[in-house]
Amino acid sequence: MSSRFRTVPVPHEIAEMLSASSGRVFPFSYNAMRMAFRKASKKLGFEVSAHILRHTYATRLEEAGIPPKIKQYLMGHATVHMTEDVYTDAQAHYVNSLSDRVRGLFDTK
Repeated sequence: MSSRFRTVPVPHEIAEMLSASSGRVFPFSYNAMRMAFRKASKKLGFEVSAHILRHTYATRLEEAGIPPKIKQYLMGHATVHMTEDVYTDAQAHYVNSLSDRVRGLFDTK
């Protein structure tokens, strides 16, 4: 599985904006993006970075029930281990949303 070129589904509005642009997803330099993240972090009062956004993306894919191999493909990782164990986090609200399902596994009624 090549991580260099892959199809990644995006919201229709973003796809339209990309097709109308120069074709570059990020038409800014690495340094310009880093500075923009730093400025946003300061304004928001918490850290924002491309790396953190990748973690968020992997976690939201998990919460949406996307199968591990599809998440691996979308993230561009060579191994499922990288996607599952390094990038996918278990958020408290997600765990809580599954509590009844987990309890149901052990109901004897």
